[in-house]
Amino acid sequence: MPSIPPAGISPAAAYGIIGYAVQEPPPAILADKIDPYTGDFETLLEGRGLADAFAIEAIRIQRGTGAAVRDVGNRYRQVSHVEDGNALVIESMTREAFEAAEQAGLVRVVSVRTEPDEADPGQLNTLIEYRDLLAPKAEPTRRLVFAL
Repeated sequence: MPSIPPAGISPAAAYGIIGYAVQEPPPAILADKIDPYTGDFETLLEGRGLADAFAIEAIRIQRGTGAAVRDVGNRYRQVSHVEDGNALVIESMTREAFEAAEQAGLVRVVSVRTEPDEADPGQLNTLIEYRDLLAPKAEPTRRLVFAL
C-alpha cells in the first residue's frame, strides 16, 4: 500500500529551502500627520513623531466632549474671560492636558506663556514649549502657538 510523504504530493515537496529572505526591521511608530492649526490631514503618506502627535492631540481635543475623550485633551473652553489670573489657570490646564504624554515618557512641558493678543484684547495667545524625550538631547525644544 503506497503512503503519502510527510510534505505532501505537490512539487514543492521535492525542493529544500536554500536561503531565507532578509527580515526587514519593523517600521517606526508614527502618528497621522495632522495639521495643528486646521486639524486636517497634511498627508497620508508620511507620519508625525509621537511627541508632536501627543502635543497636537492635547491642544486640539477638548476634554470630556465624547466617550473616547473623557480623560484626554484640554479644558481651555472653561476660560471665558481675559483676567489677570488666567496665566496660572491655563498653565495648569496645559500640564493636565500633557499629563498622559509625560507619564508615557514622550514629552516634558518646558514652559507655558500666556498673554492677551495685541490686536484683539479679548483673545489670549499661548505659547507652549515642550521637549521630545525620544529625540536626541541636542535637539531644540518644540513650540506650539495657539489662541484661546
